[in-house]
Amino acid sequence: MTKGDNMDRYLCLHLHFYQPPRENPWLGEIEYQESAYPFHDWNERINMECYRSNGASRILDAEGRVIDLANNYAKVSFNFGPTLLSWMEEKDPVTYQRILQGDRISQQLFGGHGSAIAQAYNHVIMPLANLRDKETQVIWGLRDFERRFKRDAESMWLPETAVDTETLEVLAANGMKYVILAPRQAKAVRSLVKDEAWSDVSGERVDPREPYLVRLPSGRSIVAFFYDGAISKAVAFEGLLHNGEGFANRLIGGFDNHRTRPQLLHIATDGETYGHHHLNGDMALAYALWHLEKNKLATITNYGQYLELNPPRFEAQIHENTAWSCAHGIDRWRSDCGCNSGMKGGWHQRWREPMRKALDFVRDEMETPFEETMKTFTPDPWSARNDYMEVIDNRSRANVERWLQKWCTAKPELTEEETTTVLKALEAQRHLLLMYTSCGWFFDEISGIETIQNLQYAYRALELGESVFGLQLQEKFLKLLEEAESNVPELGNGRTAFDRFVAPARVDSMRIGIHFAVASVFETYSKKNEVYSHRIELMEFDRFDAGRARMACGVAKVRSRLTYERHRMAFGVVHLGDHNVSAGIKFFESEAQYQTLLKEASQAFDRADFPKVLRVFDRYFGSSLYSLKDLFKDEQRKVIDVIMSDSMRETEERFAHIYKNNYPLLCYLTDLQIATPKVFAHVAEFVANRGLHHTLETRERVRVDVLRKYLAEAKKFSVPLDHVGLSRVLEQVVEKRMLEFEKDDGSIERLEELLELVELAGESPFKTNLGPVQNWFFLWYRSRAKERIHEAAAQGVEAESTNRWRKLVELLGENLRVKLPEVALATALQAATQTAAYAQSQTSMVIAPVSTPPIPVRASPMMDSAPKDETAPAPEQEANNASDGFADDFVFSETLSAPASSPTKAGQADPSATDRENQRRTPAAVMEALAPEENAALEAHGASHEIDRADEETNQVQDEKGANAERGHALAGGEISGDLPPAVAQGLPT
Repeated sequence: MTKGDNMDRYLCLHLHFYQPPRENPWLGEIEYQESAYPFHDWNERINMECYRSNGASRILDAEGRVIDLANNYAKVSFNFGPTLLSWMEEKDPVTYQRILQGDRISQQLFGGHGSAIAQAYNHVIMPLANLRDKETQVIWGLRDFERRFKRDAESMWLPETAVDTETLEVLAANGMKYVILAPRQAKAVRSLVKDEAWSDVSGERVDPREPYLVRLPSGRSIVAFFYDGAISKAVAFEGLLHNGEGFANRLIGGFDNHRTRPQLLHIATDGETYGHHHLNGDMALAYALWHLEKNKLATITNYGQYLELNPPRFEAQIHENTAWSCAHGIDRWRSDCGCNSGMKGGWHQRWREPMRKALDFVRDEMETPFEETMKTFTPDPWSARNDYMEVIDNRSRANVERWLQKWCTAKPELTEEETTTVLKALEAQRHLLLMYTSCGWFFDEISGIETIQNLQYAYRALELGESVFGLQLQEKFLKLLEEAESNVPELGNGRTAFDRFVAPARVDSMRIGIHFAVASVFETYSKKNEVYSHRIELMEFDRFDAGRARMACGVAKVRSRLTYERHRMAFGVVHLGDHNVSAGIKFFESEAQYQTLLKEASQAFDRADFPKVLRVFDRYFGSSLYSLKDLFKDEQRKVIDVIMSDSMRETEERFAHIYKNNYPLLCYLTDLQIATPKVFAHVAEFVANRGLHHTLETRERVRVDVLRKYLAEAKKFSVPLDHVGLSRVLEQVVEKRMLEFEKDDGSIERLEELLELVELAGESPFKTNLGPVQNWFFLWYRSRAKERIHEAAAQGVEAESTNRWRKLVELLGENLRVKLPEVALATALQAATQTAAYAQSQTSMVIAPVSTPPIPVRASPMMDSAPKDETAPAPEQEANNASDGFADDFVFSETLSAPASSPTKAGQADPSATDRENQRRTPAAVMEALAPEENAALEAHGASHEIDRADEETNQVQDEKGANAERGHALAGGEISGDLPPAVAQGLPT
């Protein structure tokens, strides 16, 4: 890039992407979170609102039409929490690969320095951790980074930028070159080139445009970059992302116009600001970067490149035990300092100190038993813990055995029981680290979901400590929690919160088994199965049906994938219709006992003597009886949907009959402007919503005329619609038809239906996000439209159909508000027609162009253009007030040249954005929408893998990770040369 007059002005924007780990500690999976509706959980919601959109951010022209897509990760400095990337690698490999690709591109742009930096593993407040935990947090974070980004990290993000000298020593000892800190954390500075005294810069008086060398007591040193606090705050809290050009101008205003030497203007904010907290913040970011480069206002860089080009000219001292989000040092994570989320005025945080004491008690009491137990197997238990990241990243049997052989040198041949002991001891240590995740203290109340999550990790550590070390610490731990006063009167203290919210989350092998048993009467399992963090192998299984009643009995081996603990269990379950499910499970005792159970239960079931079936279960299983309420949340919801299907069908038929019979009366009352009786209003609401759902969910061509009829009647009778559900279903239907259109090689019938649905989305009263379709069309048009016309001509397709296909494509582009090069299709059509004419002339046939009647264009704005409320709080305690965003489900296939148009200044007025409260997009749907071929291939691979899966010797987990990574990389389009087309990147006219 040509730097022009501003070549000494460097700009770096750091985005800190992080979500707390939300997995159930016993399951290893995130359970359904109601407050994240319409998404499954908060990771999924924020991923779609922020992480995806930053990987494919729209560049708009002045008329709000898409002219290009940018990968923001290529032009900013960023870090992702390892636990978040671990979730994303499995659940959304498309976004995951876009992030990795952004780092690869940044290395090309910034002199070999990648823009991604590492993060301390699970976001603990480092100054509050002991030295051993500091070291493990850093080593685990670096190991995770190296595996993902395939290079060494140059820096590590300190959670909440919390710092002390010991933490900097650990970073420097592990090769970190620099650290990013808040301006309030600078204490004093002095010149490295002049003989000057220290200057006090407390109170955020440090010059953020310089890098500073920090000398450490060990003789090592590290560079500190103190970000611009005022601009960072404006981005996060003052609406600076409402306008892309305004954002760019504010950044430029941070430079010192009188300075002649190089200077670095840099900011640091939560990455979720760009899309989750601020709607379309990713677009403002993309436009600001485009604007700055186009007008040569600054040189975009990252910290690594700038440090290489401009070594520090000053050194600094830090304020010990400080952080960016606490005005009182680091007290936010250990006392009632007054810092909180602001969501609950008047609430105290006196619970913080006793909770930390309770966790410290558990950690400290387990230290010596861990050392003594592990020394039986390895001479260096703590180094083994530091290296345990190799197992966390790859749970395959082969990898675990390699790790055990590497470290358990004192006993190279471990028994099955000894293997479980080692793995349990190390899993206990992992949970002791996870329980200190900073979010547990950040918010207002000890019963908040983040704090409960930390307490769940503590409970799992206690459980493992009791199992492997014989420790009895739980009662003392709960006594300490009693001192943690809750703000909720009915809870009283932390112990009650523990009993109500933490203890019920506990899962043992029995509960895993009963979950599998109950689910087995509603769905089909294979001989070998994975249920969350466990593997279940069916040894025996018999299922019986009698009308609506079902029964299953079986014997299964249940083994933890994490600790290798295994049990053999016998189970029985009977479903008598509706929600009447009874199940029992016990450790397997003998084949004779099981056969007695099977014989007696099956005989009673065959006679429809269901009370006797229950008596048999009661006698065999004793108190180990369970019901539907004992299922995990996701399976519970799935089973309830199955159970309710018949009742819903009957209800629909009855309501439809009532509605039809009273339709004339409803029309008459409406004409007279008389309020509809509530009973009829409820019936009309039910019929309209169910009718819309059923019509959209058909496997055949969607009857758009029927949908319009339902919408018209809903409007006529003022019927409230299920905006959230209907918008999501419509999004899914459009994406499905998009796939079918592409699979069917762009058939005109599919194209017509796709256009009808997109038009309907523009007319509907509920906001619909068609961003994925818009992005798909953007790429498909440029990569396939001309080719499609040439192919049609070469195959002898008549000009009339080709001409109509072209017009339909143009209409689809207009409705999706994608900028179409006006000449492209016309030129392609002319060339195709000439080719077709020549081909036909060889067979003495003549093609006469036939004009196609014009197709009316429906006005179809993809979203309400009114500004969104960005201050509405999220439904549950989150890091900041959450505003709506939109998902950009897009992958690059190549570097594209933008059409002749200029981006819009606003950067946020995307006509295709939608209210994220009104949508839910599951990772499975994302994958299907983005890569039908890859998806089909992976499904085939998965089916084969399920059939051929061998015993515990397999490397299944690693295979799955590799498949996901490979698939995500393919979807992300492989390597690309830049995140903007050359013309835009170079600031040339587009």
